[in-house]
Amino acid sequence: MKRIIVSIMGLSFTLLALAQSMPFMNNYDATKFSSTELNGTARFMAVGGAMSALGGDASTLVYNPGGIGIYRSSEMTLSLNTHWTNTTMAGNAQRYVTANLSNVGYIGYWDLKKEKGLVNFNFGVAYNRMKNFDRNAAYSRNKNYSISQILAASTQGVDKVDLVSSEGYDPYNNPDIAWRSILGYCSYTFDDISDNTYTSHFDEIGRGNVSDNVYFNERGFVDEYAISLGGNVSNIFYWGMSFVCNYMDYSLKQSYYESMADQSTIELNNYYRAIGTGFTYKLGFIVKPINWLRIGASFHTPTWFAVNSYNYSDIYTKIYTGGTSANYSIQSPEEGERAYVNSPMKAIAGLGFVLGKFGFVGIDYQYANYRGMEIQSSSRMDNVTMKNIILSEMLDTHTVRLGVEIKPIEALSLRIGGGYTTPCESFNGSRLYYDNDTRTDFEYYNDNGSYNITAGVGYRIGRHAIDLAYVYQVNMANYYEFSNPSSSMYYISDLVVDPIDLRSVRNQIVLSYGIRF
Repeated sequence: MKRIIVSIMGLSFTLLALAQSMPFMNNYDATKFSSTELNGTARFMAVGGAMSALGGDASTLVYNPGGIGIYRSSEMTLSLNTHWTNTTMAGNAQRYVTANLSNVGYIGYWDLKKEKGLVNFNFGVAYNRMKNFDRNAAYSRNKNYSISQILAASTQGVDKVDLVSSEGYDPYNNPDIAWRSILGYCSYTFDDISDNTYTSHFDEIGRGNVSDNVYFNERGFVDEYAISLGGNVSNIFYWGMSFVCNYMDYSLKQSYYESMADQSTIELNNYYRAIGTGFTYKLGFIVKPINWLRIGASFHTPTWFAVNSYNYSDIYTKIYTGGTSANYSIQSPEEGERAYVNSPMKAIAGLGFVLGKFGFVGIDYQYANYRGMEIQSSSRMDNVTMKNIILSEMLDTHTVRLGVEIKPIEALSLRIGGGYTTPCESFNGSRLYYDNDTRTDFEYYNDNGSYNITAGVGYRIGRHAIDLAYVYQVNMANYYEFSNPSSSMYYISDLVVDPIDLRSVRNQIVLSYGIRF
């Protein structure tokens, strides 16, 4: 086992050697797959999801399965969601528009013909879209450092013979070599100056200004399929539980382009995809001590994900030497890994104030234990190291949701709500790179929290209900092109990787239809 650390202005760039080259999953990947957004029926979303103490809606089972016990009739729901995401970085705005099915649910009601004890027993099945990853982002800026420095620094100590193909030898099959080193060396972004020592082309030309253009798009989703059951005890205590199967599909395509002072250029394209299935168990209850008050609480186990990830990359360079240029093009093969991710445990508490037939007020609090996340892989030798990183750099989150529904007439409902979630990552958090990692996507972003503002309207005619909601959701983060870790064997002077503000605004319009019978 060897350890290589590259420092940038007193910060560390940590690289760990492992048993074989793999596209290792990190805490930033796990956070993407574990975090969720406000999704579901239009009624639920219009009040900001603040219904964990109120129940009576198919999407409340997402937070508190005890809400199934509130039902006094059977119901079917269907919800359609159209959303457009505007992402701004360094003054550049990108938009992406898409639509999807956000909820399908069925609740079955069985009246046990009693007033005491178990009054009714209910059963439900539901599909919910928990998160959409879809967005585009791009930016351009000038800076005084180059990706070639990172590639050179992370290759120090590696024999150049191990970086190039020869008869009977493929460097991509060498379990001790990172693919970024192979791509960087073979495309001449850095050169060897002595045995196992390298310098970047940027340093060879005396540095200067660098102009870069970065574009990335993310696609995918997290879905849940839930089977729920629960009941009503004496019209005071409502309980429920949900057995949830989760499915996630995430893909990233990133293009990094830079031009140096001598007109040399580097274009690095990265492709990454992760597909996973998981299981979650949820348990909750609602208590009605008096007619106008509801008290709710629920507990969600971590989601136990099995994730298969795949990646490949290519690099195109034009390198000027002695006044002449040469073009290089290198593409890696595709590599895959299977990892196991435990998402945060969640605990939720809520209060509901029922205003007779005129509406309600809901207040929710949610705690998520991000410092308890786990990432494991049978191919990785340092699961303990990743656990320590999660403990030191992740933050447990706190979410507050508030929603109000007012009925000016019996058939019409007016709704408004909102919520805020604290950051799940440390402001100074950094990404871990392994020195035999096949991934070359260096970027990461530290979450700065999110909030949403919601509104909607509903109209009920007999057994039928139509609801419409609008959600304005803002996610904030600091985006880094490369990691800025903290102690060093190799020092790159005058290099500080500054973050870029990343702001994503997602607008959603949701239409739901429900029928009770």
